Amino acid sequence: MNSKFVSLMKKESNFGGLRVLAVAAIAGLAQGLVMVIINGAANNFPEGGLNLRYFLLFVMCIAAFIYTKKYSLGHSVELVQQVIFNTRIRISDKIRRCSLISFESFGKSKIQTTLVENTEIIFEASKHFVQACSATVMLTFSFIYIGILSSPAFIISVVLIICAVAIYLSNQRSINQNLRHFVEKETKFFDSLDHLLGGFKEIKMNRERSDDLFENYLKNISNLTKELKIQIEMQFVNNSLFAETFFYVLMASIIFLLPQISQTKPGVIVNITSIILFIIGSLGNVVEAIPFITKADMAIENLEQIENFLDEADDNKHTSPDSRINQKKSFKEIVLKDVVFRYADAHGQNAFAIGPIDLTIHAGEMLFIVGGN
Repeated sequence: MNSKFVSLMKKESNFGGLRVLAVAAIAGLAQGLVMVIINGAANNFPEGGLNLRYFLLFVMCIAAFIYTKKYSLGHSVELVQQVIFNTRIRISDKIRRCSLISFESFGKSKIQTTLVENTEIIFEASKHFVQACSATVMLTFSFIYIGILSSPAFIISVVLIICAVAIYLSNQRSINQNLRHFVEKETKFFDSLDHLLGGFKEIKMNRERSDDLFENYLKNISNLTKELKIQIEMQFVNNSLFAETFFYVLMASIIFLLPQISQTKPGVIVNITSIILFIIGSLGNVVEAIPFITKADMAIENLEQIENFLDEADDNKHTSPDSRINQKKSFKEIVLKDVVFRYADAHGQNAFAIGPIDLTIHAGEMLFIVGGN
């Protein structure tokens, strides 16, 4: 699975994440065994008595399912919270080393919004991801069981699954593209909102500028963002509905098509149909997890953009121990020769410049710089 979310979990959680996924897989296997036991008990039901063997196996599998499910979900919360903690601390450390000009150009509100919203998206995705892992194992086990009961039924299932996955992934690529467009538009909206908040006094004194910012930027971008969001959510709904409809088509194929191409016994068809009905819940878990993981991938991209920006804006790297300009505990003088400073606006155009400056500051000397800013 080529996902930034999955890669992040592997990178940050070390072996703890693998252990959680392994236990989640055992939970899915236990759930599949419950289905096999129920089918076996239904086909070997003693008259006037209790099938003790199947009953004990059922109790054991249910107990294993409850324990492993609770373990995987509980520990996944701990792991993801640790990942979020590491991310927040890492970004906070980079912020304090960021240059003032870069920090002002990026904006405080944008950093806060990105951290809060995107880490929450990642946390929600983690819960669905663990559920989906368990459900995927259960679905795999179920189709293997179908193959044991009837080879033609297994072939029909595999063909339909390949077609359905191809259509689903094609739809998902369109969703991913629209999600990226949505993130771009949302970023522009918050940039415009930041201009409104930062330049509130100027806007109050200039009605034309206020109307221009509101009508041509805030309102227009917000409307585009709304339309994209509705389109994306409808695509998620259609994909989810397609996945659910697929299983009804699969069940119809087993009931109507399988008897036409093979001499399958009616009892076997009933068993296969019951298996398909049993796994609809697991399918729902997998389908429900995909939008959350997709959104988590976008969230991780947003966090990576912030980290990359802060890495470039780190003004401490020039005085790090391994740089040419080392930090020194003591000095005799600081010499500036032909130093020029230029302040660029949001479009990269030079808005202010000073220099060249020649200046020598001696240790212990007190210096005041006065004048217009």
